[in-house]
Amino acid sequence: PGGVIFPLLSNGASLGHALVSALGPILPTASSSLVPPMMIMSFMAAMLTSITRTPAASVLILAFTASGITPLSVLLPGALMASYVSVWVSERLSKDSFFSYSE
Repeated sequence: PGGVIFPLLSNGASLGHALVSALGPILPTASSSLVPPMMIMSFMAAMLTSITRTPAASVLILAFTASGITPLSVLLPGALMASYVSVWVSERLSKDSFFSYSE
């Protein structure tokens, strides 16, 4: 009960927000309004796709939930890269999936 998707997204958002807060003084000031949402959404995508290993679906879920707040042209490239990198890393760490798929 409770699902997997939204708890993973909230954990990714928490980690992304913590990183943005820690790196606040280092972030470029010219694009500071767009960098935090991009980093947070990238962490959300990475957290979700590292467990589910579904990068396209994860990015689409994030695109539909965040499209009213920030332009998607800013958020999607980072989220796509983060999701595919997280799938690659998670497959290197373990060939077994969190979910048991039957063929």
